[in-house]
Amino acid sequence: MLLAAGLGSRYGGVKPVAPVGPQGEPLIVMAVRQAAEAGFDEIVVVVGQATEAEVAAALASAHPAVRISFARQVVPEHRRRPWGTVDAVLAAVDSLGSQFVEFDEFDGLVVANGDDLYGAVAMVAARRWIASAGDAVGAAVMFEVAKTMSSVGGVSRAVPVVHDGRLVALEEHRDVHVDSGTILTGTGQL
Repeated sequence: MLLAAGLGSRYGGVKPVAPVGPQGEPLIVMAVRQAAEAGFDEIVVVVGQATEAEVAAALASAHPAVRISFARQVVPEHRRRPWGTVDAVLAAVDSLGSQFVEFDEFDGLVVANGDDLYGAVAMVAARRWIASAGDAVGAAVMFEVAKTMSSVGGVSRAVPVVHDGRLVALEEHRDVHVDSGTILTGTGQL
């Protein structure tokens, strides 16, 4: 599942369709190709009213071996922007219905942001975990924060909180940056 309903207000446009690939491919097309290389053959793209047309056009010929369907995340009347990740996933569940209801027949789901590139290695790791998960109900593919830093300014990063070997929370940190070799947030050391 690729999440692409965000308004891109800080970016200044629909970020998943930014032409960043070697031949100017949109970001989301590169993400679909990486997922296909890892063995995923179905992708649900969650869009919003403001992003649907551009994202659908970008994905029109993304990868011949991947079936792409769309789900729309609706902005509630009392808000100017959509809710976050959980609401986007639930929008897809509501839109696509029964294929997500029976978890006994469910062969795994990876949720990724449509405006990020995780790389084929991460997608392969996620696919391998799904194949070997047994009774496990979830996992997160994570990266060392030092390897994800920008050289041009602060970024937001979620840091895992693990207790007894289980992920119990993700702490969102803003303005994460490197200062004299130390990773800092806007409020202090990470």
